[in-house]
Amino acid sequence: MSGPLRRPAFARLWLGGMLSETGDWLLHISLPLFVLGLTGSPLITAVTFMLGLLPSVVCAPIGGVLADRWDRRRMIVWVSVAQAALLLPLLAVDGPDRLWLVLVVTGAQAALAAVFEPAKNALVPVLVEPDQLAGANGLIGFASSMGRLLGGPLGGVVLQVWGIHGVVLADALSFLVVAALMAPRRGMPVSGAGERPPFGKWWRQWTDGLRVVLAPGPLRPVAIIAGLLGLAQGMFVALFVFYVTDVLGAGEAETGLLRGVQAIGGLAGGLIAGWLARRMGDKVLAGGSLLVFALIGVLGWNGPYLTTALWVYIGLFAAIGAPAVTGISALLALLQRSADPRQLGKAMGGFQAISDGAQGIGMLASGALVGVLPISVLLNAQISLYALAGFLLLAGTSMRHPTPVPA
Repeated sequence: MSGPLRRPAFARLWLGGMLSETGDWLLHISLPLFVLGLTGSPLITAVTFMLGLLPSVVCAPIGGVLADRWDRRRMIVWVSVAQAALLLPLLAVDGPDRLWLVLVVTGAQAALAAVFEPAKNALVPVLVEPDQLAGANGLIGFASSMGRLLGGPLGGVVLQVWGIHGVVLADALSFLVVAALMAPRRGMPVSGAGERPPFGKWWRQWTDGLRVVLAPGPLRPVAIIAGLLGLAQGMFVALFVFYVTDVLGAGEAETGLLRGVQAIGGLAGGLIAGWLARRMGDKVLAGGSLLVFALIGVLGWNGPYLTTALWVYIGLFAAIGAPAVTGISALLALLQRSADPRQLGKAMGGFQAISDGAQGIGMLASGALVGVLPISVLLNAQISLYALAGFLLLAGTSMRHPTPVPA
């Protein structure tokens, strides 16, 4: 675990990411509860969730373009400051008549997060050695899982004790700490700051991220895998509640518990991702992790034919978090190694846009098919996408691995 963390710049990015994830999960848990209590409408609560996804499809490619044009550290600082400032309008929400502020803030936060992610992921290869990429991505996954474990329970507690004002101020503080940690220091190399074409060509550049990852070459397989995984994740989001309530016969508390315990496996996966990558290689680790994920998923979706004992599914959902993190860590390392360093931001933005767009399609398609097809059929179709992605990755052609250099 200590390898990449011995590099001060990466250690600051890692710590800032953990604090930011904690604040984000605090808001993710408490804001839907606040909206539901404010309106009493599950539909409006669902719309709030959707607003957290849709801006990413548009803004992630823009974030990728900016990450290749500007210093990525400064970009992270200013985006974090903007995220903190744009939370403050929530302090004025005191009734259903100001719900529009919640929707505006949710959309703005999602857009800024979509700009933040390509910059962060494109910065990692500048901060660590090439053979540490999977391990560094794994540590970021560890930080994300830790933030989920800490922020989820804290969200309900802070909302109950201090209300939405306490939640907003805590999340805003986490963003400001990230900005302070990532503020450029003397001797830091510049990352990004590439050629800046005229403003009139930005529309073409907005589509460059998709062109970069979809053009014939080493990135196209990663883009296809990203689409399959996004589609599967969207199906999971739409079907999971039906699985817990209709198949397992459990309730809301068990739904939250099963989602939360995945972070336990994610912690383990984040710690061992680098070790596994050094012994197996990124491609084998990514493909193998997806197949292990699919196997555990098959057991979980079909286990109720034998038993609905909750402890069995707590164990399965905790276990599945490990291959989820190792697989994504290795897949990101493949993308970071294979992309032209001068276009790494665009590649990251295109990758994220494809994943999130496919996730939206998966959510809508599964929601439309619930009631038409049995839940068990839809769940097994969902997990088969992970298996397909793993087989395609392992059977695909080799990817080039250029040495990352500051872009």
